[in-house]
Amino acid sequence: MTLTELSIATKKFAFWFVVAILSFYTLKFVFIKAKALYLTLNPPKLPPAEASFGSVPSLKFNTLNFSEGSFPEYVLDTKTGTLPAFPDRAFVYRLAIPYPRITAEKEAKEFGKSVNFWWSPAKKSLIEFTWESEENKNLYFNIATKNIVLETTSEYLSENLLVGSGLFSIDAQNKAQDFLRNRGFLGEDLLNTDIKTAYVRAGRAGLYETINYLQANLVRVDFYRKAKINEDTEALVYGENPATALVSVFVGNPSDYEKRNDILLTYPIFYYNNPAILLEKSTYPIIPIEKAWDFVKNGGGAVVYLKGNTNNFYDGYKLLKVAKMEMRDVGLAYYQPKDPAPFLQPIYVFEGVFTTTEKESGTFYIYVQALDSQNIMDYPDLR
Repeated sequence: MTLTELSIATKKFAFWFVVAILSFYTLKFVFIKAKALYLTLNPPKLPPAEASFGSVPSLKFNTLNFSEGSFPEYVLDTKTGTLPAFPDRAFVYRLAIPYPRITAEKEAKEFGKSVNFWWSPAKKSLIEFTWESEENKNLYFNIATKNIVLETTSEYLSENLLVGSGLFSIDAQNKAQDFLRNRGFLGEDLLNTDIKTAYVRAGRAGLYETINYLQANLVRVDFYRKAKINEDTEALVYGENPATALVSVFVGNPSDYEKRNDILLTYPIFYYNNPAILLEKSTYPIIPIEKAWDFVKNGGGAVVYLKGNTNNFYDGYKLLKVAKMEMRDVGLAYYQPKDPAPFLQPIYVFEGVFTTTEKESGTFYIYVQALDSQNIMDYPDLR
């Protein structure tokens, strides 16, 4: 073979080699895409949900009643005009039963001292401690559940915190995290969380929501915990009132130098629900969102929050004669009641805007237990 023939043969070999390589990867790419499209159109069936814990208790919500004569119309008004898609199953978590540790009483007293409650607490029971002051402050500490309520009177706050002294949201968040961190409460559950803030004005007659820091002397910082719906998706954990988190820190900004040493002016109000200790999880089937929506339309959902735009956020609930409920958002979340529960269970959350017969509008939240009825004890029929 001459050099010319060898050169031609080499070029042909290189050409067909490149063609073969390109053909191989092209066919591989087409195969992968075709397989992905097929699996999208024909997804493989998942194995049945485990439901390892058997039947779990029905959730009990604090349902708000409408005024007599209310027959609201329920309207789906999401951005797409349709219900969102959700998986057909979700994790249910078995929870540890809370009990007081040997050092629990000491820890409660140390927390009390850290917020200027220097005297010994009164014992309402073996696990409930209270510090009561005739002046301006009260503290409740459950050493079993580690639920804490710290409250300072709005009259005291109005006299010592100037309106317009409120912090910017990010500064309030940082101070709230410092408060939790310095007292050993800033665990993983509150580091991986959604944080929301709201401006508050403490007046002599009570607390009022405001629009911005110029009208406020407090900032409420809410820490919403999360739990996994499945291995890929997390959901918020709601309590009895979805408009506030299970952990809330109110942050003030005393302008007077001497008052800055008063911890109850910097952190005057604190609500803390101890995180549910997740022992183990199991997948459970959940009802289709369409079935939950039918349940809501027939008046079966639990209205847990109903507040008119002209009503103060911190006032108690007033009966309203509701004419229309427009659903703006629908989500899957978890529900943690105030009292200890054996399981952490998923719920559907319907959020939207209501209108009364007097043309007043406001915000509402509706809860629906998401588990399939065959796995729930004492579950009402989805009529």
